Amino acid sequence: MPKPLLVGQTVKATTTFKTEAGTVFDPHSVVFNIADPTGKVTAYSAPQHVSTGVYAEEFVLTTGGTWWFRNEGLDETGAVVAVDQAPFEVESERPFTS
Repeated sequence: MPKPLLVGQTVKATTTFKTEAGTVFDPHSVVFNIADPTGKVTAYSAPQHVSTGVYAEEFVLTTGGTWWFRNEGLDETGAVVAVDQAPFEVESERPFTS
């Protein structure tokens, strides 16, 4: 069973950008958007470049509930050319501590 994500935890979101043919590529620029359960969106415009096409950003989980990430690869004009997005759940507290 995977470990649950908990309030107060620092997590790393990682995205790999690929063409429709599956080739990994580096977009001109990258923006990571993280939405908390209240709808507040935080944009990170300088995520870590891990390797070709792979980018990562760390952030702290501040509240329990359903969060969303949307990571966008942009071309030279600022148009979105690749997107990775999904929801994830964060637990407010753990029922058992030992």
